[in-house]
Amino acid sequence: SFVIITDVLMADKEFKDRIIKALINYFDISKDILVVTEYKDTKELQKLGRQHKEFIYLPDFAFVKYRGRLDYAFLKDNEINLLAQC
Repeated sequence: SFVIITDVLMADKEFKDRIIKALINYFDISKDILVVTEYKDTKELQKLGRQHKEFIYLPDFAFVKYRGRLDYAFLKDNEINLLAQC
């Protein structure tokens, strides 16, 4: 599958801000939600989940909920491509 978002694009602050805003609108969640932009290991993600209950994990384009364990809602490639065009 082909995703047009590269590391170079994600390093661009304006583009990253646009993607974050699009994700917040797409998932219909609070604009104050935690957005994790750097890769984390499972232990770090579980700790964030216990603290925040919900967050966006940008490296995997996922909306994460903590309900005793981490539940991921991963975006499909076509969803990511659509959001990248916003």
